[in-house]
Amino acid sequence: MRTLIAMLVGVLAAGSVHAQAGIACTVTMSSGVFSFGNVVPISPVGVSTLLGEFIVRCANSGNSARNVRLRLAISAGSSGTAAQRQMTRPGSAVPLLYNLYEDATYTTVWTASTGGRPDENLNVPAGATAELRRQVFGRVPGSQTTVTVGRYTDALVAEVRY
Repeated sequence: MRTLIAMLVGVLAAGSVHAQAGIACTVTMSSGVFSFGNVVPISPVGVSTLLGEFIVRCANSGNSARNVRLRLAISAGSSGTAAQRQMTRPGSAVPLLYNLYEDATYTTVWTASTGGRPDENLNVPAGATAELRRQVFGRVPGSQTTVTVGRYTDALVAEVRY
C-alpha cells in the first residue's frame, strides 16, 4: 500500500525594509505557492525539486542609472527555525520536515538573514524597471515514518531588503 501526501508551502510577499531614494522594489514568487506535490515520505531518498523562482522588480524614478544592492530573504515559517522547517497538518501532532535552498546542490539553506549570499546587485536604468530572478529549491528528507496521510502546509514570508 502506498502512502501519498500532498504538500504545499504558502509564500506571502512582504514589502521592503530599507528603501533607497528613487528606487521602489517588489518581490513575488513565480508560482505564488510552492508545491512538492504528492510524495512518499517513508521513502529513504525523500524528494528534492526546483520549486520556483524568487522575483524582484525594481523601478528607478530618477534621472540616472542606479546599482541597487539587494538581499533576498525567506522566513523560517511556523517551525521558527530555518535550520529545519516544518509543515503541519490539522489533526496531526507530527510535522513533515522540509527545507528551502539557494542552490541545486542543497547545501545553502535559504534564511531570513542570509538569503542571497552574497548580496545581489541589480543595475536599474534611469526611469526604467529591472528584474532579478533566483531559483528556490526544496527538499523533503526521506525516512519520515511517523507522518500520516494528508495535506501539509507552512506559511512563509518572502522579503527583499535594499
